[in-house]
Amino acid sequence: MAIKVLFFDTSVVIKLFIKEKGSNTVNWLASNKVKFSLRFVINEQVCSEFLNKIKDFCKAGKLSEKNADEINRKFTKFYKGKVFRIICQKIISNTKLEQILNKVIEELRLTKGKNDWDALH
Repeated sequence: MAIKVLFFDTSVVIKLFIKEKGSNTVNWLASNKVKFSLRFVINEQVCSEFLNKIKDFCKAGKLSEKNADEINRKFTKFYKGKVFRIICQKIISNTKLEQILNKVIEELRLTKGKNDWDALH
C-alpha cells in the first residue's frame, strides 16, 4: 500500500479552523475517513505563521479572543505532532510545483462518498 505525504502550508491549515473558501475540501481531506491513507506534514515555520495569523484575525476583530485561544489550544493539543507531523526543514525542496488542493485530490484519485479511501482504486 502506498502512503501519500502532503505538505500543508499555513493557508491550508488555517482553512481547518477558519471558514473560508476551500475549508470544506480541507476538512474532508483531514477527516477520519481519508486521513488514514495520507500523511500530513508541516514545519515549525507553518506552526509559527499559523499562530501569528490567528492573532491577526483576533486583532482585526474577525475572531474573539476566546475563539482565538480555543483554536490555538486545539491546534497545539490535537493537531500539531498528531494529525500533522512536524518536519525539521525550514524549506521543503521538491521537484513538483505547488498544486491547488483539488488537483492533489484528483491526482490521488480520492472520491467523496466512496469507501476507497486508500486512494488506490
